[in-house]
Amino acid sequence: MQYGHVTETLLRTHFFCRDTPNPHQRCATLMRKLLMYRILSIPSTSVRRLIIGCCTLLLCTAGIAHAEQSEERRSAPERPLTAATHEGIVASGSTLQTRLFAAHDKLSRVHAHLMTHVALLKEDGVVVSDAVAALREADTLLSQAEALLRILPQHIRAVVQTERPQEAFASLREDVVNVRTLLIEAQRKLHEALALLRAMTVE
Repeated sequence: MQYGHVTETLLRTHFFCRDTPNPHQRCATLMRKLLMYRILSIPSTSVRRLIIGCCTLLLCTAGIAHAEQSEERRSAPERPLTAATHEGIVASGSTLQTRLFAAHDKLSRVHAHLMTHVALLKEDGVVVSDAVAALREADTLLSQAEALLRILPQHIRAVVQTERPQEAFASLREDVVNVRTLLIEAQRKLHEALALLRAMTVE
């Protein structure tokens, strides 16, 4: 095949770049290879393999806490809030918000990559209705999580600004738990879609 050597080289890069310390660098490397595949018009089977590798990597590094941990936090006894704790709450809340946004971003990129995978399979005449259904559910969950993430900053500020910080903190904690739950469920749906699409990919 005309592009056989290039394909083999890129696939070796796909496997060996897992040793790169930074997962973001590994993902960036994989996506650069994906662009090279598309530019060189190498058969879509290799592109699909690369997308699967990239999505697996992103899902493994999404950094979302387990649902069990969320339930433990929800059931933990509440501590009285004082003025001294406000600054810490705002700082930790902002950090948590950043991490949740990052997880949401990774899952959204996985969703986009898998939709590309679906398009390639459709071009090959493969029936992908089950995977599409899972991806549609994941998209809905990600949209709901994003809506909650957008209002998280004002709930963080409310802990300091309101005269009833305990209630504001309870509301903030509930929002965080809800966002995490939505992201975990979206991640599960993306794993489901990924498994279905992997089974359809010709090795």
